[in-house]
Amino acid sequence: FWCSQDEAHKKMSKASNNPDIKNHDNSGSSHILINLQHHIKHVQYVDVAMPPEVLQMIQDHVEWLTPIAMMTKVQLVYPTITSTQVHTAWRELSKVHWFREDLQLPSVMRLLAEYGNDIDIFGTVDVPEGVEILAWRMKHIAEPLQGKVIEI
Repeated sequence: FWCSQDEAHKKMSKASNNPDIKNHDNSGSSHILINLQHHIKHVQYVDVAMPPEVLQMIQDHVEWLTPIAMMTKVQLVYPTITSTQVHTAWRELSKVHWFREDLQLPSVMRLLAEYGNDIDIFGTVDVPEGVEILAWRMKHIAEPLQGKVIEI
């Protein structure tokens, strides 16, 4: 890693090929020279890239571990990986299991419809304007409780 002001690593600017951009030729103009020097060392750079082994670890457990449980497991082996990195990777890798559409309500309705034999989706009544709601139940949990649950 190097400082962005390090001349040895700095790329030269290129003239634009865009016809709407006016490239300037400063060959006949006066120049001002500014000499910038570093007198304070930078904080040590840290590679924040996610090692492929961590991504594989998350992929292997994405269906069974929550992000917080995954973070604990990952940080035991890779202590420099942050909880944000784990959560972001977990969210992206788990999308295949739950994401169907960009909008939340249509997405969850499509997902639940895929489990039609296990899920009941209820119609709603008296929903205020501007409110979106979805009511559903898991049959294998609700059916054994019929007649045993009391509304209070």
